[in-house]
Amino acid sequence: MITKKNSNQDIIIETCYSSVINKVIHCLMLQYYLFLIYLMRFLVAMNILSMNNLLNLDPDSSTSILTCFNMTRKVGSQNSKLTREIIKDFFIQMPLKWNIEEISFQEAGHNFTNLVVTLPYYNDYIQDDIFGFKTCSLEYNKKDIVFAVHYDTIYKIPGFVGAIDSAASMAILLQMAYAFSHSQLYRPSLRPYNLKMIFFDGEEAFDSWSSTDSLYGSRHMAQKMDLNNIELFVLLDLIGAKDTETIQYKFYNYDRQTENFYQKLLDIDKALFNEATSLLFEDKYVGDDIFIDDDHVPFKNKGVLCLHLLPLPFPSFWHTQQDNFDSLDIKKIRRVSQVLFNFTEELFQ
Repeated sequence: MITKKNSNQDIIIETCYSSVINKVIHCLMLQYYLFLIYLMRFLVAMNILSMNNLLNLDPDSSTSILTCFNMTRKVGSQNSKLTREIIKDFFIQMPLKWNIEEISFQEAGHNFTNLVVTLPYYNDYIQDDIFGFKTCSLEYNKKDIVFAVHYDTIYKIPGFVGAIDSAASMAILLQMAYAFSHSQLYRPSLRPYNLKMIFFDGEEAFDSWSSTDSLYGSRHMAQKMDLNNIELFVLLDLIGAKDTETIQYKFYNYDRQTENFYQKLLDIDKALFNEATSLLFEDKYVGDDIFIDDDHVPFKNKGVLCLHLLPLPFPSFWHTQQDNFDSLDIKKIRRVSQVLFNFTEELFQ
């Protein structure tokens, strides 16, 4: 009895010790990321670190915005909150004012927070007369072009950072937003749309994928948003995987209703990268044979035009710990970012 009791006590002490060590390591990691954020903010403000450094989208660069997402982002965690802070801080530093909104809700015993940022159809400068213009005070009365991505990572896989699922897609949207803000800086006329970007929480299932255990953030937004105000909804997911000797990851047209928008992307890719060994966008419709349940579905089911940008086939490392930053192709990530920027410019002409 005594031996057994001592053995149990040893196990309890060892477990508690391990728990304390893990908490200390986690706190140190959070402090490191917070330090990195404030350091980047300071260096940008002092013109020591340019936004080009921050937006180089290189997963091996310590100053890349993509590197900031190299962490688990489980629903309700401190890392999840930190991810939102990184994104919000990025948009605060834009040359044009983006409206930032956090939308929190509860479901199935979990707390979720979607992040929505909007560039209005007019130029709203942070300070009056900062560029010789007065701040506008117009009301929203134009439709939205929406780009969306999920920022959470799988709950039940330890250490899962989701490089293609979907850290790379988040970084692509941030680079695109910054480039578009600069291109619109001195625009003399009003834009035809508002540009909205949504970062969904809770895309991944907690247990097993089902209609009630998945897509928490997008299902909530599809219920709360004025869907009649959405001109086009574009979802990015699983982007950035390195091709192999036998597999090339490419985009396909999944929806006849948005075929003209997909064709725009295909044409832009051809125009920009006609000397590339292969194109990223296949001129092929596969919607009759393939259905992919993703964050666009709650919107599509309610009649919203949805363009789903998810390359096929699914990588072998999908939903495994091997979905890390070593799996990313920097050239492909930059290429998608350039194509989407040109696509957005055309939509807003």
